[in-house]
Amino acid sequence: WNRAVNRRGTQVTLSDLQRDFAVDVPLILQRGQVHRLLTACFLHNGVFHILFNLGYLYTLAPMEVGAPGAYLCTFALSGIAGNAAFVAAGVGRRALGASGGLCGLIGFE
Repeated sequence: WNRAVNRRGTQVTLSDLQRDFAVDVPLILQRGQVHRLLTACFLHNGVFHILFNLGYLYTLAPMEVGAPGAYLCTFALSGIAGNAAFVAAGVGRRALGASGGLCGLIGFE
């Protein structure tokens, strides 16, 4: 579960993904790695974390049937906004997960 293989055949661990794609405030502010605001929405900190978010996403699934593009766009933009708010608030150094996107979908519903 905690390992994947990249195109070169080398193992990629969950720690590698978190290091390279999670919200990391200094890297966003000092190096301009703003892609992390989006990529962090698709990272999770373990099996329970992703199962909890998938379970909640499943409860919102009927909304997706009518407008999948709007659903995905709302999730992505809300996730970016949530991560940007985390960076702006200065309350921590690292973050990941779909909570911002899920909160946006709740408001969209």
